[in-house]
Amino acid sequence: TWMYTGAPALMILHHLKDSRINYRVVEAENTATAPILVIQKDGKETEVSGVMDIVRELEALLPTGSNLIPKLKEDRFKCERGLNFAEEILYPFLHRTAGVKMGMASGDRKGIEEAINEFQSSKNTYPYLKKQLLGSDKYIGGESPCIADYVVAAAFFHLSCLTCRYTRVHDLCFPPPIAKYLVRFAADFGIQRNVGWQRYMRASHERFSDVNGSEADVVVPTVTDRARELLLTKPKLISFHVGHVAHPVGAIPESKDIIKQTQNLLREKIKVTPPQAIESLATLEELEFDGRGEPNVLSMEKLHADMLACVHYRSPKAIFSESKRKAEEEKEEETGGVESSSLLVSLGHLRVASASITPARWHALCYVIRHAPCLRSIRLEAISATHAGHEESFSWTTMLPELFKVCAGLHCMRLSFRQSDILVSKQGQHMLARCLSECNFLTSLDLGSCLRLEDLEILQDADGVERYPDEILSLMRALATNPQLRNLTLSDNGLTEDLLLYFAKAGLAQVNAHGNLHKLDLSGNTIVGMESYLKCMTALLSLPSLEVLTPPLLDLNKSKVKDADVKSGLKSFKCRLKRLNLAASNPQTVYFWNIAIRNMNCDQLVELRFPGRTLKEI
Repeated sequence: TWMYTGAPALMILHHLKDSRINYRVVEAENTATAPILVIQKDGKETEVSGVMDIVRELEALLPTGSNLIPKLKEDRFKCERGLNFAEEILYPFLHRTAGVKMGMASGDRKGIEEAINEFQSSKNTYPYLKKQLLGSDKYIGGESPCIADYVVAAAFFHLSCLTCRYTRVHDLCFPPPIAKYLVRFAADFGIQRNVGWQRYMRASHERFSDVNGSEADVVVPTVTDRARELLLTKPKLISFHVGHVAHPVGAIPESKDIIKQTQNLLREKIKVTPPQAIESLATLEELEFDGRGEPNVLSMEKLHADMLACVHYRSPKAIFSESKRKAEEEKEEETGGVESSSLLVSLGHLRVASASITPARWHALCYVIRHAPCLRSIRLEAISATHAGHEESFSWTTMLPELFKVCAGLHCMRLSFRQSDILVSKQGQHMLARCLSECNFLTSLDLGSCLRLEDLEILQDADGVERYPDEILSLMRALATNPQLRNLTLSDNGLTEDLLLYFAKAGLAQVNAHGNLHKLDLSGNTIVGMESYLKCMTALLSLPSLEVLTPPLLDLNKSKVKDADVKSGLKSFKCRLKRLNLAASNPQTVYFWNIAIRNMNCDQLVELRFPGRTLKEI
């Protein structure tokens, strides 16, 4: 305790060793209480407590002409200002930081960090010491250390217990001018011969090392904490993409293993206030969660929890149970209250990819959508709801109605389920068909790589004729007849001739009901045989609203495309296409369309894309 509070006094007492002054130190029982210095002179005892009070008392005892008192008036004035600086700023800061660190004062790590931030950003600390007290001189006292240097330098050496030399927890840094000042002070010949200084340096080094060895291991903010801080505290943030952080196996130990290794843990958290989150979420235009299995950076559930905190901050309501919370959300949805208090008012694009969907995650996603009245694009790509451990009642059958319900108030919506398992089951096919038949907000739908035709059960009627299940047929009909749907992607689904013909027939039947399909992507689907391919293409090209087509692939096995077959099937056929995309087509398909275009009436065609292959390959 005495070494912590009495270093300046020890150095000053070294100069009073010939003055017949005796002293003793009375240690307090409470280590947080400063010790008392009892000074004996001329048979009288004077008790003094407190660093600066002791210094002031010893200053009065210094003999006339002591080198601790500057000779020049200007330097004496700086010396006095230095003592005031130590008394009013430096030692109170020392008490709040190093005193807490070494168990001499009450407080916690958060208080230390706050004090360090205040001290390092204040104009009355480092700048004042550098410009007003030191100036162009080596020391506060001019060319040699004065009593103020003893006090100020000792305080900064106390504070070194908060630097990276002695701690893993704090990061107090001394600016270069201050660091050089301390080096000059410690290298001064008179200081090196000072017995009090030598005692202090030995004791402080041991003490600082002991404190370092016993300090808590800090679990610093995780990547999730940092991502959450970035999303919810940056009002100028427009686009936010959350990805998966992959570490080499064994590079980073599991958190449970860290906890097993030590019981002395201190978790550092980043505080985000609802007002900060409300301001930041209001400007966000794009939000993407890319999990690649599990989003271990920032989950949709955590965003949902933060949004709930913002909603409750705006309208404080005691919602204690899950049932009450859901009832409150449903009430807001029915009354339109969400739109008036939406948090994501600028969000136009939302993407969730490569994630296993749980009930909590799906509910969080729908909550985000409900708070985004300007949302125009939702991409749910490579997501799965068919994982072990989920409730039996949780599937696309229950998920799709909830999604379409929260999207009902949106306009001109683009929706993508690419590579998701939405169509793996009959129930999913039936539910999507039902939702599409009741939907009037969807203008673009991507179902690429969602259907595995080998999973479909081919049925036989009484006459032995094979047919597809009603669920997939109802889905094809719903896709072809939705009056608002303009862009449809059915790529890489293994669609057959029968399904495409059924789709085209349903679309033609919708003509009188203002069918609106403008763009169709069938790339990656393969039709075997020239006759089948011609049937499919003539049926699809008959759709009056279709203007942009990416056709399926033609497979003739090892045969070649015969010009006569193509001409006979399409000669003088009226083609309304404006754009034809063959960029992903095989040579047989490209050759087929090369002949077809020259034999059809294609007066509206303005763009034709070929693959990046050589003419010889084609």
